[in-house]
Amino acid sequence: MKYFSKKACYAVIILFVSLIQTYSQNQNSGLGQPAITPTRSTELRIFDTPFVVNTYEQQNGAKKSPITFIVLHHFEQTGLNLVKDIIKQRRSGRLVELVSKMEDKPQRYLFFKFNEKTICVDPNRIFSEVGDWETLKKDHQTDTENGSRLSDGSFSTSKCENKTISEFRDQNNPITKQVLTEIKNFSENLKAVFLPRRNDEIVVAVHNNTNTAALWSDTSISIKEFVQGRGGDAKQTEAVYIFNEQDLDNFFIVSKRRLFDKLFQRDRTFNIAIQKQDPKPDDGALSIFCGLKKINYINIEAQHDVGKDRQREMINTVFDLFPPR
Repeated sequence: MKYFSKKACYAVIILFVSLIQTYSQNQNSGLGQPAITPTRSTELRIFDTPFVVNTYEQQNGAKKSPITFIVLHHFEQTGLNLVKDIIKQRRSGRLVELVSKMEDKPQRYLFFKFNEKTICVDPNRIFSEVGDWETLKKDHQTDTENGSRLSDGSFSTSKCENKTISEFRDQNNPITKQVLTEIKNFSENLKAVFLPRRNDEIVVAVHNNTNTAALWSDTSISIKEFVQGRGGDAKQTEAVYIFNEQDLDNFFIVSKRRLFDKLFQRDRTFNIAIQKQDPKPDDGALSIFCGLKKINYINIEAQHDVGKDRQREMINTVFDLFPPR
């Protein structure tokens, strides 16, 4: 029989205690848990093309978070993964993920087949009839012809053929109306998944952008877009607060001034745009829909690469300001 020295025994004990402490710390931080998985998956369709809507929800105790995070552009994986990680760590929160893939690659747009052609629409422009029409007739191919890669490896080279369908030039054409009806039905079914059921609940959209317009024109956006006389979103904006030392690509959009007040009082380095109470023109964006319906809405926008840490901070701030109850 072998005997071990006291030093060897002490070393084993110390190692065992260290492992216990590390395991406990990981559990408390969420790192020791398995990857977050959907609690529910819903299949929605545009014609015969299926799209999966995943809902991730965790609740710690009897209290429930008033926040529903939503990621409409599946291509924007940085923000999506941050929300998943933070929900796992906090063991609280709800996330709705609209999945759009082609060749197993995340996509910005929703691609569906119609008359043997590939049609695409922007899922953040389908929340009004005007938006449905505008995104259907848009030449999205100019945004995808060269492809674009984000730092997390997401890639898109998919082609849209909207412009090749002559009927789409006329909003009142029977074929156009048929497609618009499908898009509207999809939107209504999607809203049924994530819209709040109580007035005190909050919809929090999470988006990523890039400041390199040559890569991806639709994601090149900053807080400057909301300044009167400078950006295309200024008409829908009541006021803008810009902290000069902060990256302009990282910012909040809020639907109500009280939401601005809470964020501003918490951290005055945040860039924040306040949307008008009656925002016009209606471009079909979720922010406009929520504004018109008086729904509490926050958009967390950040650059996909260098803005990752800031976006994590922004997400955690929203969690802290609106705790479970």
